[in-house]
Amino acid sequence: MTEPLEHRLIDCPYCGEPFEIVVDLSAGSQSYVEDCHVCCRPVQLDLVFDLTGKLVELRARRDDE
Repeated sequence: MTEPLEHRLIDCPYCGEPFEIVVDLSAGSQSYVEDCHVCCRPVQLDLVFDLTGKLVELRARRDDE
C-alpha cells in the first residue's frame, strides 16, 4: 500500500534554493500556497493526479504569476 504522505524536494521559484515539502497523495489534485523554507516567500504549488490517483505533475511557481 502506498503511503498517503510523500516528501518531495522542489526549487523555490524566487531564490532558486531547494526545500522539502510534504505532499498528501490521498487529497487528489489541488493548489495551495506554502512559504519557501529558505527565503519565506509564498510559493504556489499545483498538484495534478491522474484518474488512478498517481501524481503526474507538481508545479512550483511564484505567487505573483
